[in-house]
Amino acid sequence: MQYIYRYFTLSHGFARKVKKFARDGPEQLLVIADFDRTLTPYYKPRRGPKAPLEQESSSHGLLMSSSVVHPQVRVGERELFARFYPVEMSPVLSESEKLPFMEQWYDKAHGLLVEHALTKAQVKEAVELGGLTFRPGFHSLLKLLETREVPTLVFSAGIYDVIHAALEKEFKAERKRNGDASSGQQTYTPGNVHVVSNMMRFDAQGRLQGFDGTTIHSLNKSARVLLDSPFWKKGQLEKRHNVLLLGDSRGDVRMAEGLKTDEIIRVGFLNVHVEEALEEYLELYDVVLTHDASLASVEMLIEQFAAASAKEEAH
Repeated sequence: MQYIYRYFTLSHGFARKVKKFARDGPEQLLVIADFDRTLTPYYKPRRGPKAPLEQESSSHGLLMSSSVVHPQVRVGERELFARFYPVEMSPVLSESEKLPFMEQWYDKAHGLLVEHALTKAQVKEAVELGGLTFRPGFHSLLKLLETREVPTLVFSAGIYDVIHAALEKEFKAERKRNGDASSGQQTYTPGNVHVVSNMMRFDAQGRLQGFDGTTIHSLNKSARVLLDSPFWKKGQLEKRHNVLLLGDSRGDVRMAEGLKTDEIIRVGFLNVHVEEALEEYLELYDVVLTHDASLASVEMLIEQFAAASAKEEAH
């Protein structure tokens, strides 16, 4: 596992940011995290030492490749992925060159689901049957954020309904792994966690009619869509001026655009094309973690903020 930290040697920007985050403590902290290939890994855990690496599903891929959806959806998903994913991940194409392809990809993918009458029950079943995994360190990090009462926005270009169900499934399973077999609970995802993503719109019979609002894709993710959300207003998040941003794409660095922030620390997961893209990622992110790294270093960073703040209060 390799960690690459980028310090702004001329302005000492990163060191200054860390000092401010530590001085202000968790009370001023807001976490904005991408979902696919940030909170989840790029590759599935190996089934054995000699087993080949398998790419982890995205929230779109989990649903559209599931056995519960219409066969034509699965065929269409494979064709769309083969055509558009290399464009999204290309280290040589500019964002303006990628943009029309991303718009086509999302329009066609969402259109397939509507055309073949996806139901709300199928979404739930697809998540239950799917084996979506989370990046090592996920539960430890999320537990820390819950304990410290840090609002955590999972901001994704995926599908809200899939992500919400996947989080519920994972947190419920973690409770069971820890010996808590309580079944009467309505929700398992911590109350400080909120998902912002492409939300499905169903009719009274539970059939998909479309998606609400402007489509969020990897190149147009900015926090402007957060400002009118009930979670934002209820949590008075405008009072939190230090943002810890976690992402894996070039577009993810803009997830906090539109917020009134004092400082943003950007942590980037560079999962593939490391040699080709490392220099660019070091320009975009304050910290770059390569080769499907765990979330442990993010947890350590937050612990550092909390410990320094507590020490300062003690004096």
